[in-house]
This record gives sequence, C-alpha cells and structure tokens, in this order.
Amino acid sequence: MKSAEERSRFARTFARVYRDVSLPSVYREFILTDAYVRYRRAVIRGLWSYGPADVELDLRDQSLLNRDQLFDESDIDPDVGRDYHPIAILRESPQFLAIDRTIDAAPIFLWHHETGAFHPQFDSFVEFVGRLRTPAEVQRERADVRAAFTSIRKVCQPALARARKAFHAGRLAEAGATLDAALAGRARIRYDGRNDFRAIGILCDCFNLRGRVFLAEGRLAEARAAFLDAAGCGGLPWWEAAVDAIAASFLLGDIRPAFDVAAELEGATFPEPPAAILKRNFTARDVARLRAAAASEDLDAAERRVAARLAAWLAGT
Repeated sequence: MKSAEERSRFARTFARVYRDVSLPSVYREFILTDAYVRYRRAVIRGLWSYGPADVELDLRDQSLLNRDQLFDESDIDPDVGRDYHPIAILRESPQFLAIDRTIDAAPIFLWHHETGAFHPQFDSFVEFVGRLRTPAEVQRERADVRAAFTSIRKVCQPALARARKAFHAGRLAEAGATLDAALAGRARIRYDGRNDFRAIGILCDCFNLRGRVFLAEGRLAEARAAFLDAAGCGGLPWWEAAVDAIAASFLLGDIRPAFDVAAELEGATFPEPPAAILKRNFTARDVARLRAAAASEDLDAAERRVAARLAAWLAGT
C-alpha cells in the first residue's frame, strides 16, 4: 500500500476523514492504493431503472468525502442509512452508489432519489469494479460493435441467402460450410433496444439456419447449441429460434438449458404461430417425440411449466 505522501489528494483526505469509520477492506484498499484513479471517470451498464444505458460515474467526487452531508441532502433517514457508505456519484443525477459497509464483500446498492430507497445492484465490490469501463474503453467497445455490425451486413447477409438456397435444395453440407465460414469467430449479440436490430436479426437467422442444418443431419446436440445462440440474439428471427431451442431441448431430454429462453416468452405474442414453426422445422417423427416428451411424468415442476407451453403449441400442429 502506498505511503501517505505517495497517495493522491483524494486518497489522503479519505484516509483522514474516514480513519475511524469501519469500512470493508476491499473498498478501503481500492482508494488508499489509488486503484480508483483509473476510474476517476467511469462508465457502467446495468444499473437499476437505467436499462441497457451506459451511466457515467464519478468515484472521487468531493461529496463522497462527507457522507453525513450527502445523506442529509438526499433526505436519507439516519436509521436507514446507518449501514451504507457512498462510493460513486452518478453524473448529472441525484442518485449515487453505496456499499453495505457491514459486509466484507461490500455489496453495491443504488440510492434512487425518487423511490427514496437503496436498491440492490451488485453482490460484491469486486463484481462492481469488474464492470467498470473507462471512456476510452467504451469508445473502443462501440467501435468494435459498429465494425461487427458492418461485417454482419457485408458477410453474413449474402452467406445467409446462399446457405438458405442450398438448404432448401437439400445440399446440407454446402449450406453448413457456407454458414460456418460466415459465423467463424462470431458470438451471439444481444439486442438491447438501441443497437442494430436488423444486423442482429441477420446473425440470429444464420445461427438458427445452422441449427436447422444440424437438425437435418441428425446432429441434435449441435443443433440445440446453434438454436440457443440464435435465441441469444434478437431481431425478427428470434421467435423461430426460441421455439427451435425449446423443441430441441425436449428432444434431447435436457430442458434446463432452454429455461431462460422459455422465461423470455412469458406473455409474448408470436408474429407467427409456434405450431407453424414446429411443422416447418421438425419432422412428423420429431413432433410425435415432442408430444411424448411434453407429456412425460418424469418432469419436475419447472420442466412441466415449459412442457405445458410446448403442448399448447403442439395442439395446433
């Protein structure tokens, strides 16, 4: 740990002001070693009520050196705020982040001005720091995303058209090779409400068609993996990918990997009937197996909830 003379001015003041205050060592060391300096301007995503938006933080705002005044100005009841300690101010906002100072892991909470409450945010201070990005990192990340979307439109879109033509002509090996070349090095990209809906839909379509090729080749486990990748994206093909992922999971007798997909379908209105998707993508033999799997008495309660949805879809086939 740095000596007092080597520390930044904020760290020196922090050490003096909070010398006798009980704080988790993981947070105290973060300040006193000047590890915070890298994030003097930080960006984080996933804060409660902010959706997928990036939020700018200030981890060395002077108000953080006067906890009592900050809490008083925020109208926080002393009994409510007793166990919390502020660690970051949200820029251009009355909200701030705080740790529970009574727990060694220092879980993170968001003080929300409108609700007047501390909302759980991250399980530990270490997790919080791992999610921080600098403005330069954000710029590089956004540039990488733009490049990825450009590549999807340039490479994946024409490959998808060629692969679909080969697939419908029964040339499975050609379709698979075309998709593999286009998807090489690509991971699923989740639509977050702001990014390129059309490009992500193309990627989703490629993964889903790759799954259908695997399915036609009898490679069920690989098909399910591709369907899950497709369902992990977004765009209009997502609905088909979600149905495919769930159906493939029942055919494998391993439903839990599709639980997250099934949860996302709660209350969803399909643009195309799921029964039509099942009839198009799965053979009559597969559909018969799905009926039996959905009616199995060996399923647990969570699996039965998904099975009930599949059974409802199958009723329309």
